[in-house]
Amino acid sequence: MNSAPARTVVSFVVPGGALLVAALVLAQVPAAHATAPPVVNFLLWAAMLGALTMAWRFHSSRALFAALVLCLGERALAMLQHASPPAANAGFALLALLLPLNLVFFAVIGECGLTLTSVGSGLGILSMQAVGVAVLARPENLEFARWTERAYLPPGLFAWTPLPQLALLAFAAAASWLGMRMTLLRKPVDCAFFWSVWAAFAGLHAASPGQASSLYLATGVLMFAAALVETSYLLAFHDELTGLPGRRAFNQALLALRDTYSIAMVDVDHFKKFNDTYGHDTGDQVLRMVSACLAQVSGGGRAFRYGGEEFAIVFAGQKAEPCREHLEELRAAIEQSTFMVRGPDRSQRRRNERRYAQPGRRPVGRAKTRTAVTVSIGVAEATVRLNTPELVIEAADQALYRAKDNGRNRVESAAKAKHAAQPTAVCTR
Repeated sequence: MNSAPARTVVSFVVPGGALLVAALVLAQVPAAHATAPPVVNFLLWAAMLGALTMAWRFHSSRALFAALVLCLGERALAMLQHASPPAANAGFALLALLLPLNLVFFAVIGECGLTLTSVGSGLGILSMQAVGVAVLARPENLEFARWTERAYLPPGLFAWTPLPQLALLAFAAAASWLGMRMTLLRKPVDCAFFWSVWAAFAGLHAASPGQASSLYLATGVLMFAAALVETSYLLAFHDELTGLPGRRAFNQALLALRDTYSIAMVDVDHFKKFNDTYGHDTGDQVLRMVSACLAQVSGGGRAFRYGGEEFAIVFAGQKAEPCREHLEELRAAIEQSTFMVRGPDRSQRRRNERRYAQPGRRPVGRAKTRTAVTVSIGVAEATVRLNTPELVIEAADQALYRAKDNGRNRVESAAKAKHAAQPTAVCTR
């Protein structure tokens, strides 16, 4: 479970998928929706209120409105319980169609902040939909609303669910699109959108306004609360630019170290010159590329963003000398990773102005340069003299400075003054 693919799969399934499975299991327990309805109702409302409060506290407009959509869906199901059968059927069909489309809409618009304009716009959209459903569900408009209940394919194919075929199409399209978005973006809130669609589907598929439907829809709301907690954790313990664990996570990892361990300090060579030549945006690309290589370090090492262009790798339970082989592989992998960057003579004019030098002329070209990135690495291990992580880090830093002084693009050990083999090429950016 330590491999990157396994961690990615777990991040997709937890907590959203786990919450949905828990709701499916809990819905089969009679006490959850039969013997203690007041207690269950209180817990469901507390969960919804807590999720809405967290979305407001974290200034997440997407999570706030998505949770609100699910809450309104739960309330609409309860209200349909008291409507006449024709009106209830029309209202249910409209609700089943609009709910997944709303989740997709609020996922698409992105974070707008909780400003008066964004909140007012979101509430206005939901209010107009509520009014529209109420009007279409009136007896005189039922004939017009029946298009949402119509069967476009043989009804026998969908006898397993009370949802109309048009609503099933909306749910399938929403789940597919949100699933692709989750896979590409890999962010907790986007994972919550994907799993909340399935929770909403389970709630509407339950077909009876009551504890089962409320349980599923409330679980969908809880998914956004859990996603916000996960987001806050990532912001606190992971570096947003590189995706690696950050300085706080590094400090916590140091507390868990025992007698035997090694720490390597990694620094990008000539990074300031690279930034001055190609710009900070390209410098960020360099840091992301280096971080991607660091994340794949072998030998049981765990990489962290230490600060600026400096990184740290912790080898728990490892001596420094065996780690050198893995660090040499890492250094070589980074050296072989080249990419194209725009040259320093790129135009500073606005995009539309620099697209054409004059009307009727060809687009202005941008000079591109293929460049390589190298790193210098210093490694040290815990000893009787270096008996604290702080001392080990200081020794690794000294080894790093020695690697810089000896030509860069090399690995130096604090335990030995003997230099690493001269690399085949040194980056002179």
